[in-house]
Amino acid sequence: MKIDLLPQEYRPQPSLNVLKISLIIVLILTVFVSGWYLASDIMELKSLHENIQIALDELKVLQETVESKQNIQKVSEEIERKKKEIEILTGPHLQMGEILGEMSSVLPNNFWFESLSIDKNNNLMLKGGTNRLSAVANYAESIERSPLFKQVSIQSISASANENEYYRFEMDIALEKVGNAND
Repeated sequence: MKIDLLPQEYRPQPSLNVLKISLIIVLILTVFVSGWYLASDIMELKSLHENIQIALDELKVLQETVESKQNIQKVSEEIERKKKEIEILTGPHLQMGEILGEMSSVLPNNFWFESLSIDKNNNLMLKGGTNRLSAVANYAESIERSPLFKQVSIQSISASANENEYYRFEMDIALEKVGNAND
């Protein structure tokens, strides 16, 4: 056994091992570098999270914009549909009251309409009947004098085949005045 009687300050100090010091330094550096990478990853994750949140907010705004645009498109389609309905309502058939009034004002006795149609060229096709053959020609001349009609042509006249003799006729009538009353 060895007893050292020297005071503490005179005793030989153990030498520091270079390997131990190197390992400690490497360990400290590793901890700092790992901490730095961890901190940068955390900052990057926070940045990504913020970017995702911004993108989600922008997506929500875009979805609202798309929904608004779709609503506007639906309203626009509804307006167009109603506009077409208004055009139909204010078109030539609204004059039908005036046309029928004019046609009935010169209507002879024992003369009737079976059908009345208007084609896309604003020509009336009138089918009807009468018990007097001369009534068809007289009626055609009377309505042709009206300012609403420009030309009347009798397409056909045929006699009935039964004992109650009557005549069926078809005539085309070209309209002079088509459209709104302001035209």
